[in-house]
Amino acid sequence: MGRKSREAPGRADATVVRLLPVPAVMTLLGARAWWTPRRLDRILPQSDAEGWGNARRQAP
Repeated sequence: MGRKSREAPGRADATVVRLLPVPAVMTLLGARAWWTPRRLDRILPQSDAEGWGNARRQAP
């Protein structure tokens, strides 16, 4: 019973960090928040989950 009460503040702190500073920093960084180093970009597979690549090919 005492153990749960000690864990609860840690979970609340993590929730606050995830809900406030992380989105704020990502908003400030803009596109740089999604930047991938070239070396890693060559290793990772290229995926197009939203289908934007197909839309570009079909555009006149």
